[in-house]
Amino acid sequence: MKKILFTCLRMNVGGIEKAMIGLMNALDPAEYDIHLGLIFIEGGLLDLIPEHVKVHRLGALTEYADIVECPRRNIPRRIMHGEWRLAVPALWHYMLAQSRKTLAPYISWLLRDNRPGGRFADTDLDGEFDLAIDFPGFPGEYLGYYVNRHIRAKRRATWVHFDLDRVHMRPRSAREIYGETDRIFCVSDKAREQVITRHPQYAEKTAIFHNIIDIKGIMQLGDVASDYTAAPGCLNIVTVGRTTVQKGQDIALAALKILLDRGEKVFWHFAGYGPEFEKFNELARTTGVDAHCRFYGAQTNPYPFMKAADLYVQPSRFEGYGITLAEAKVFGLPIVATDFVGASEQLAGISNARIIDNFVADDELHQEDALRLAEAILAHKNAPRITPDLHALTNNAELQSFRDFIDGKSHS
Repeated sequence: MKKILFTCLRMNVGGIEKAMIGLMNALDPAEYDIHLGLIFIEGGLLDLIPEHVKVHRLGALTEYADIVECPRRNIPRRIMHGEWRLAVPALWHYMLAQSRKTLAPYISWLLRDNRPGGRFADTDLDGEFDLAIDFPGFPGEYLGYYVNRHIRAKRRATWVHFDLDRVHMRPRSAREIYGETDRIFCVSDKAREQVITRHPQYAEKTAIFHNIIDIKGIMQLGDVASDYTAAPGCLNIVTVGRTTVQKGQDIALAALKILLDRGEKVFWHFAGYGPEFEKFNELARTTGVDAHCRFYGAQTNPYPFMKAADLYVQPSRFEGYGITLAEAKVFGLPIVATDFVGASEQLAGISNARIIDNFVADDELHQEDALRLAEAILAHKNAPRITPDLHALTNNAELQSFRDFIDGKSHS
């Protein structure tokens, strides 16, 4: 039986976590002994971890979770609370890491007690793994360093889920942390191109691996009762995603205002929770569209929303893949999406999908973006629901390539 370690920060209701769960579910527990190491043992998807997966805390990374997640804020906070013995050395090593433009020295210091015999030694992760995975991957540093320097494994892998044109990875960290990685899995062709452009020395290590979704499970969950209530006599639009500037709910609200001003009967359902939740609710009120939309908050099961919708819209400023598009396709929904990384690959050949040009590349709300989105919705509002090609939504060939990698076989 092959022994695999996945690592992740926490089990938030997000695309990365869903993709990881999808991959875990796709691996036969009779063939693979699967372990999951988490820095934060929390999150809305914690209960959806497959039963056969063994969950572990990641030693010092979990013990010092506050100064892992936000050292700039929490190291001074620990100093203020009198924790000098920990906080002062932490501050020195963090400042050293910043001066060297890589977090490696700081992470190394944090993990000093993870070694055998240390206070936070990961004794339940002793032994050798056939594969150890830093699943959140670029541009993170903590899990990459942990997997490459503190786990004994025959092979190591990382993932690229993000648009590297929009997130920053320290070049020195890429060399020091990911130089030892055996495979860099990219969730789209575009993501792979970005990695090779920035780090050509890793070109031979890269491979495409589109995110896996549990098609059967999604269809079953689509029939579960939910908070969704369709607005009668309206075009019911659904958007799923964390309420953040990245996901573009502010642009969606501006587009909704344009549609309403033109006399369209529209109701927009937003499923998801994030740091801008209250801000976007207030924006809906101040722009006068609050009676025509609803922010439902975090939804561990957004699939009833998708199944019942008339139109699915993903107004993201940027994405690395956009797993919600793959999920919406399961229900044959008409889709409107921006041309973020992965969108064109996912929607190619889908007759009832429409891709619009990316929004202006900043965090401001631009009226021309909202107008373009509103016009796309108007043009697409009568698009039909289609019978999805479920076979085309699987990626068995890539999954077999992943299994071959675990076994040490070459990949194509």
